[in-house]
Amino acid sequence: MTDEIILKYDFLDDDEIDFLLNLIESKGNGIDYVVQHGPAEGTVMANYVTLTDNRTVTELIHNKLKSIFKCEFIFSLISRTKLYKPWDIHADYFLNQNPKGYEPFYNCLLSLNDVESRTIVFDQYTESKNDFYIYKQNNSESENPISETFWNENLDFCWPEDRKFLSLKKVMPYQRKGMFQAFPSKYFHSSDNFHRRINKPKEFLQIRTNRKLG
Repeated sequence: MTDEIILKYDFLDDDEIDFLLNLIESKGNGIDYVVQHGPAEGTVMANYVTLTDNRTVTELIHNKLKSIFKCEFIFSLISRTKLYKPWDIHADYFLNQNPKGYEPFYNCLLSLNDVESRTIVFDQYTESKNDFYIYKQNNSESENPISETFWNENLDFCWPEDRKFLSLKKVMPYQRKGMFQAFPSKYFHSSDNFHRRINKPKEFLQIRTNRKLG
């Protein structure tokens, strides 16, 4: 498993989702994140509740994932993300979150509500920095760039010049409660512009995994 994109509906049953939602509620209001750079600079982008240290949660998700990944892996992050507005183009290849002997593996999204929003994964990737402006400094424009029509309909909150450097790898389906999506951490990706269409946050668990080398 290297470049496979994974999609599973009903990854968790209703009881498991209710357990997660009740646990998240018990942790209080969470932490708001104000974006520091990019087109939405200064905006409260999301609210986070960290679950990485909860043994019941880590065991539940690990047991679900081990039959999918079929290799030794650990978690660097499990966090409930309540996304008010979409991130612009980014990757989740965090080298500084990998203990010795591990490498960034898969970025996983476990949906906690139904939202008419899709995750968009691009062909372009990084194995160093997650910032797309660094990618643009070191790479040529795409030979098959995203069409202006698709960009304007789905990604108009991003920097306009990014379009010419990007091509589509996969447009995931609309988020549904219990849905599991995963793709290699190295790939640049984004939500679509759901905030322009609906007045509702996008809630999911973000799960970052690291794979044992060798």
